[in-house]
Amino acid sequence: MGADLRGANLSGANLEGRDLSGADLSGARLDGAILRGADLSDCELRGASLAGVQAPGARFDRTDALLATAPGLVATDASFVGAEWMRTALDGAILDGADARGARFDHSTLGGASWTRGNLARAVFDEADLHGATLAGSRAPRAALFRARGQVDLRGCDLRDADLRGLPLAALDLEGAHLQGASVDAETRQRDRVQLESLGWSAPSWSRLPAVAWAGLAVAVALLARGARATYAALERWRREREVDDDDTADDRSSADGVEVAAHAGAGERAGGQTARATSGGQRVVPSPREDADDERAE
Repeated sequence: MGADLRGANLSGANLEGRDLSGADLSGARLDGAILRGADLSDCELRGASLAGVQAPGARFDRTDALLATAPGLVATDASFVGAEWMRTALDGAILDGADARGARFDHSTLGGASWTRGNLARAVFDEADLHGATLAGSRAPRAALFRARGQVDLRGCDLRDADLRGLPLAALDLEGAHLQGASVDAETRQRDRVQLESLGWSAPSWSRLPAVAWAGLAVAVALLARGARATYAALERWRREREVDDDDTADDRSSADGVEVAAHAGAGERAGGQTARATSGGQRVVPSPREDADDERAE
């Protein structure tokens, strides 16, 4: 855990090179502070005020600056990797050479901001206000500028596989930009196709599959479905056969039990018949002790 500096007034403070990583600066005032080379990684900056902060080379990795205000922020060659600066005011900020891979600036305002030569790979600027901003010469493959607004300077920008849907190309300066695989609206593709193709634009890789590839995919899906049905049918047959085997086993046990009972009964009858024949043949029958006792009481 870093220092608890919530609501602190650090306006104009010289924090050059300081390690403030993990600090909670929610609602803090840092207007005009010097943060050159400072480490603010993993800091909470929600609602903080950073107007005119001088932070070249500073680290803002994984910071959460939701609703912060930082107009005129100077953070050249700084690092914002994985940061979340959503709904943040960055009007007039100077961020040239800054690294913001995977950072989020959704719904933020960057009017007149300068972010040249930056690394914006996978950065998100969805519905951000970029009026008058320049991203010239920045690397922004797979960046998202979905429904971003304003006239933007994207000259020489690497926008391969970027999401440019809802972005009016007429308001963009795309001279020398690279748009291979970028996603654009169907209407934009039809209206500005010549301009797009002159910039090397081509549809995203998944949409460029030839018809034979789609046909092969359909066949593969059909074969998988057929295999699944065959497997299910085989399992059903095995289950029914198992039930029949169980029934036959139960019947065999019942038959065996009946035979055993009949055998015992037959043995008893044979024993009774032999006794009767012995008595009728004049052989002496030895009375049982119980029969002797009954005779004595009768006498």
